[in-house]
Amino acid sequence: MTDTGERVRTHSFSKVNFMDRITEEKIKSAANVVDVIGDFIQLRKRGMEYQGLCPFHDDKTLGNFSVNPNKGLYKCFACGAGGDAIDFLMKHERLSYGDALHYLAHKYSIPVDDDYDRERWQNIKPAKPKQIVEVRKEMLVMERDVVRLTMKATQ
Repeated sequence: MTDTGERVRTHSFSKVNFMDRITEEKIKSAANVVDVIGDFIQLRKRGMEYQGLCPFHDDKTLGNFSVNPNKGLYKCFACGAGGDAIDFLMKHERLSYGDALHYLAHKYSIPVDDDYDRERWQNIKPAKPKQIVEVRKEMLVMERDVVRLTMKATQ
């Protein structure tokens, strides 16, 4: 505050090599958790969520690892791992917070004005190609006459 009681606005920087907060928030909002995790493990759509095998433990049960695109979070109900896209990158690829943000900035073509060591995160290649498999339920369609005959037979 100044002598007159006014608040002085200062530009805040995060601890991510002086990346400004606006850029940091832009990267966070652009990071689609299904898109990021789908680059590394196979996901299947189940209802409103996606499921896959958890990469953080020896998982053999589909359904333990769940990704919720509406909340932007993932959770493994077997080992307890969970978080957002940045947390996933930090744990799965063993990246620092700054490296994960720079990886996402590169992935989503968000310009970052700093002198960050780009070789540390540019060479990260997804372990598996992105494969999102949507499970669709087929609707049973019956002729109107067949339905009528079936209904008469049961009466």
